[in-house]
Amino acid sequence: LYSALAATALQFDFDMDTYKVYTEMAIRLDPNNPDIYYNEGLYYTINKEFDKAYQAYDKAVELDPARKSWYNYVKGFSYYMARDYEGAMQAFDEGLASDPQSNTALWGKGLTYIQLKEYNKSVDTFHRRTAGTNTNWVLANAYSKLGYKEEVNKILNYNVDLAKIQYVSPVVLGHLYLAANNKDEACKWFMKAAETIDGGIFWLLMVKL
Repeated sequence: LYSALAATALQFDFDMDTYKVYTEMAIRLDPNNPDIYYNEGLYYTINKEFDKAYQAYDKAVELDPARKSWYNYVKGFSYYMARDYEGAMQAFDEGLASDPQSNTALWGKGLTYIQLKEYNKSVDTFHRRTAGTNTNWVLANAYSKLGYKEEVNKILNYNVDLAKIQYVSPVVLGHLYLAANNKDEACKWFMKAAETIDGGIFWLLMVKL
């Protein structure tokens, strides 16, 4: 219960003091709950204490090895936010070693290849995924770097149409318009995400990608 309350305070209320209170309660009652350390990893990532974030995720893996792929993904995301792209790639690869079909780890690798300027590898990695293979906003960014404007527009139009019938994060739309070189429209959607706190802190972190 307290780890869930801590997660809500951290990810949706942005109330760090309340997060700490609930985390202390959770540790006292159940110090072996891996969710505590997942929350800590995110907390330290937000506060740019990256070494502590990596340690928290390693602790979560130790306590819950069945979810190793997921914890390595979020650890890789922390490396990415630290601009340590080699470290990010290693973490994603560790996740794939335990789950070769992990869509999240493949997503992280595809994202990181863009920062390494290996755009074709990014595209190839996204095509290995079993979900969002041809419609992902990061794939659109890779296509944009390669100058494939038609492919970018296909993904943009797909998500704009999808948003008419179901939820699509404004962060996604912002990045797609950015890939299409429409900076004014991109900023509009990023501002909407910031104003509505849409999707919580994790999506807001993705604005910075």
